[in-house]
Amino acid sequence: MSDMEAILETGAAAGLEYAASRLAERGTPAAECANCGAPLVGPYCAMCGQEPDIHRRTVASLAHDLISDIASFDSRILRTAKALLFKPGDLPLAFHELSLIHI
Repeated sequence: MSDMEAILETGAAAGLEYAASRLAERGTPAAECANCGAPLVGPYCAMCGQEPDIHRRTVASLAHDLISDIASFDSRILRTAKALLFKPGDLPLAFHELSLIHI
């Protein structure tokens, strides 16, 4: 690391500590970065660049996504299910005819 890089890094750390201390004086505690433990003053960590939201998913949100994905039928799925239930031979025949056209 060059001398200039060391000076810039030290200056950035000092500025971050100053901003965090000013927030603490106002009674607003600075959040802590989940990645490196530095105080978070803005939308990203000034030391490592990590976002404060680490996008952890809960079991409830995963279950909600699963149910919404299963329940969100579009018309093609319903038409295919209807064709498979009531005219099971038409669907493979239509697929075979389409595959012959594209050869």
